[in-house]
Amino acid sequence: MSILTWVFIDILLYACMILPFLSHIRKCQGLYTINPKRGREFYSKYLIILILFCIFDKTSGDYFHYKEYVNELINYNENYSGLEDIYFYIIKIVDGSYFLFRLVVWGSAVWIYFKSSRILNIEKSISVLVFLLLVLLNFSYARVSLAIVLFILGYILLCHKTFKGILFGGLIIISSLFFHKSVYILVPIALASFVPLNRTMIIAIMLTFPLCIYLSDFLIGDFVYLLEYRSTELNYLSQERKATGIAEKIEFLLLFGPVFIFLYKLINNCFRKKNNQLPFVINKLVVFSFYILYVSFILYFLDIGSNAIYYRVRNMVLIPFSFVVAYYISNIKVNRSSYFALVSLFMYNFYHMFYMYYLKTLGLGV
Repeated sequence: MSILTWVFIDILLYACMILPFLSHIRKCQGLYTINPKRGREFYSKYLIILILFCIFDKTSGDYFHYKEYVNELINYNENYSGLEDIYFYIIKIVDGSYFLFRLVVWGSAVWIYFKSSRILNIEKSISVLVFLLLVLLNFSYARVSLAIVLFILGYILLCHKTFKGILFGGLIIISSLFFHKSVYILVPIALASFVPLNRTMIIAIMLTFPLCIYLSDFLIGDFVYLLEYRSTELNYLSQERKATGIAEKIEFLLLFGPVFIFLYKLINNCFRKKNNQLPFVINKLVVFSFYILYVSFILYFLDIGSNAIYYRVRNMVLIPFSFVVAYYISNIKVNRSSYFALVSLFMYNFYHMFYMYYLKTLGLGV
């Protein structure tokens, strides 16, 4: 089967997963709600399909890159690819089966994601819907997803502030560092998120943004170098910054426009001490997500490195923030701006997949 045919099948499968949720949307007194009743019945089936999608998704080029890495490790018994050692052991355990390798890595990642969702008491079908809209295509793209979901599970347990939660949360966060070196950057961000955030701090943080960029040029260079050490690509630090085309800018607006809409609403909600409808752990995830985006945009304006460093950190926000969005639309009425954000995410996913299909017709993105 050709790559183009397979990507087209990916598009059809995604459509089959997402379109049934459109029948869940209801309008009542000018506000939109999502009736998840039907989705609950197919929750387990959705999880299986999501795992299969992640295993076989060939929309991005990383599917083929990882396949080369597995073959390289089996044939030469050496880790020339820059994969973390734990993946080397997984490949050995599955005896070089690429299917089993992806099943272990992405199957575990999907299970941990929805385990975290259940801990947060998010409606099952809403968690599936938000995962489809906000997470899936970036989730199936790279192994870093497993490291991030582990880190976020640990973070959620820490937020429960019990002895058991702090113990197991801390151990899970430490274990996540072995699955991808880039999650090290989440450690200081997570620590900062536990400092209470108010409007005065937000204003101060935004006003000091240029100063943060100036200081970070000196302080972050060596740290980023360590993150990218042993990378199979030459080194992100040695790459030139590439200008983004109109297609990438449209993708960014369709995906992160909704993120900024929900983030604005949720930060405002966090400041309402009396009327705050969000539990402590969700409030912390909001602040955590805000800081991830803040750090990513600092990285964007640095003199060091390429755009790859910026978007790697920027896209990390999608997993923790998806829990926030899912909780929000599960428990709070969805108004017009929120509905518009969900429609934008719907458009982003199909736009992205058809754009990847187009690139592959040109022999690119493979």
